[in-house]
Amino acid sequence: MSKKTSYTKPGNDKPTPVFVPAMRLPLIAAAFAFLLYVGTIGHGYVLDDEGIIVNNEYVQQGIKGIGKLLTTEVWQGENAKLGYYRPLSLISFAIEQQLFGGNPHISHFINILLYAATAFFVCLLLLSVFKDYSQWFPFAITLLFIAHPLHTEVVANIKSRDEILSFLNLAVALYAILRSMQAPEINYKWLALSVLCFYLALLSKESAMVGILLAPLLLYYDNHKNNRALVIAASIFGFVLLAFQLQKYAAIGTFGGMQGADIVNYPYAENGSKLATMFLIFAWGIKLILFPYPLHYSYAYNQIPAAEFSTVGAIVGVLLAAIVLFAAYQQWKEKTPVFLALLFFIFCLAPAMAFVLLRGGIFAERFLYAPVLGFCIVVVWLLAKAFKWDIYKAPVNIGALKSNTVFSGIILTLLLAYSAQTIGRSSKWHDNLTLIAHDANHMPANCQAHLHYGTLLVTQGISSTDVANRKNKFELAAPELTKALQINPHLPEAWFQYAQAYHKLAQNADSAILLYNNAIRENAGYALAYLGLASLYESTGQQQFASYYYNKAVAANPLSVDANTYRNNHRAKTGLDIKDYPAQNIPATDDITVPGKDAAYYNTVGKQFGERGDFANALRYLQKSVEMAPTADDPLVDLAVCYAMMRNYTESIAALEKALQLNPNNETALTNIAIMYRHTGVNYKADIYTQRLQQLKGTQ
Repeated sequence: MSKKTSYTKPGNDKPTPVFVPAMRLPLIAAAFAFLLYVGTIGHGYVLDDEGIIVNNEYVQQGIKGIGKLLTTEVWQGENAKLGYYRPLSLISFAIEQQLFGGNPHISHFINILLYAATAFFVCLLLLSVFKDYSQWFPFAITLLFIAHPLHTEVVANIKSRDEILSFLNLAVALYAILRSMQAPEINYKWLALSVLCFYLALLSKESAMVGILLAPLLLYYDNHKNNRALVIAASIFGFVLLAFQLQKYAAIGTFGGMQGADIVNYPYAENGSKLATMFLIFAWGIKLILFPYPLHYSYAYNQIPAAEFSTVGAIVGVLLAAIVLFAAYQQWKEKTPVFLALLFFIFCLAPAMAFVLLRGGIFAERFLYAPVLGFCIVVVWLLAKAFKWDIYKAPVNIGALKSNTVFSGIILTLLLAYSAQTIGRSSKWHDNLTLIAHDANHMPANCQAHLHYGTLLVTQGISSTDVANRKNKFELAAPELTKALQINPHLPEAWFQYAQAYHKLAQNADSAILLYNNAIRENAGYALAYLGLASLYESTGQQQFASYYYNKAVAANPLSVDANTYRNNHRAKTGLDIKDYPAQNIPATDDITVPGKDAAYYNTVGKQFGERGDFANALRYLQKSVEMAPTADDPLVDLAVCYAMMRNYTESIAALEKALQLNPNNETALTNIAIMYRHTGVNYKADIYTQRLQQLKGTQ
């Protein structure tokens, strides 16, 4: 049972109790949370874990890197300036690196412990907030919250520790602020703990700033009818928020960061659809809270298409928002748990909605982590009212549950259903291949999912020494990358991975060069594409071009460890440090005719010019080759590549069409013409040639 301490009001001899929750139920909730996710301990690094932990230079330095982590933003290693300042989770990863050598199983174990601690303090907070109710009420809410399947991303993805730490510290801060204000005199020890934890919550993730709204809300609900406690709480939390923002600015030089420019993660930024899409995503979020299936690791372009106010989903979102606000207003005077729950939901969801409205950013399931608690309060309250369960006086024993078997049965059924789905879903987070291969099959409109799957297959193929396996990985990866480009033809990462597939798996240098350059045209600062070209030219003995592209890679991303390492190694090996485009090595004459030479000679010389980047002379020799062998299809394919490198896509497509008229089964021509149509935005024709290529491979 809960304990009661007491204080005496001035002029009143009667002691007034101060509510102190008992520890039994929070400990049970913590144990339940731990057991629910214990299966994830054996998982590895998944998705952004690589960028945040493995490839983060300062995290890998261990304790020595903490100073740098306090003065850099989250994605500094990826050369992105998004203004995200979340050093606390990064520091925890650095400490783990120091003590355990970057063991993902230890990191998963710590995530589970932190989630269990969250269960403990959420239960403690709810017991304090609902101290006038049966303790079964906040306990049931806590269990539903902990079991909800939407939390699998937060717990099973190590990177999402920022979410766990943020909400955990916020829950402690809110509990402490309540404790500090229970007596007529402020308890400064509890107040100091509240300030500290709110600051730690902000250092974990900026969305914790909603604490400045939640603290007065909980105090108001806790019958602090005078405004003193509310003003004090809001003022203190506001001061902490200001101090955090000043620290953030001093550390990374910005309050908000740069606007993301890529359509994959910011699909609603440019088309004037942000407000309507915000309401669509509001409705989408409520749908997932109510029916958390199926779940996806990514909601990137074009998983949730941009909306207009005529879109059904946006209309539903507006209606749902109006219903939630109206219901909160209706319950305001009576101060029911529904009033508290709905405002808690709105406040906690506000950062996610602001991300859509202000930046045009995508939705993510982790954005619903804290708002789910508001939903769970409403569910338990409505079930208790519907089945006339004594929400005020039911003692904490089995007999109280047996007295209303319908209510208890529904709660138990929800818990079992949630737990089963949570365990099943968390198992998908075992590794990248398990998660991405599963989800990509259920996300036909998500370019990022197909890009990720294709990338995994290309990576596996490159690491394999078995020729047959490498060919198999190429054939599996190509359709996935094609799907990604069908959804978004301007995706540089997909062009790059396609280039890697042709470069490393298919050994087709011409197509690889074309695809690397497509990636660069979509993103002139794409260091990996420059590295790919440098590697290709180095392997073919074109060292001047290799040096040039290594330098371009470093210029594109000066912080890239790989770019600097490869550039320096190549410089030490060759003595070359070429920063301007290399001069041509093969002089061209006005008359390229050489007596006695056949079409193959002109084709070879033309490709040599092309390899050196001299496409004007390459074009002359390749045209001569086609002229001398008008019935051969391969010279036309080479000519098409040259046109493409000169950005003359019309002539490139025309040459490929002629090649396919001569040989409809030319795989390279089919592949390249699909690429050309995809690059020029004629997706329906790209699909036609892709299907022809797949049919051809299926008959071989």
